[in-house]
Amino acid sequence: MPASTLLTNQPLLGPVVGLVSWHFVMEAWMYALRIPAMSKYKVDVSPDKIKDDMANKVPASVHWPAENYNHLME
Repeated sequence: MPASTLLTNQPLLGPVVGLVSWHFVMEAWMYALRIPAMSKYKVDVSPDKIKDDMANKVPASVHWPAENYNHLME
């Protein structure tokens, strides 16, 4: 079955594929920035301290993709 026929018969499939694709792009962007920043700024990764350390030590530009990802998942 050609892709155009599949999308014509399943009108919701296109937006779902687009949203899932965007989810993975945002997730990759978030982790590509956060993981190196956590080691660069020596963020304590213990569960009770990671949020405070991330807020205080890491620049805001590293937080933006995570905030976008959280809003996407809401």
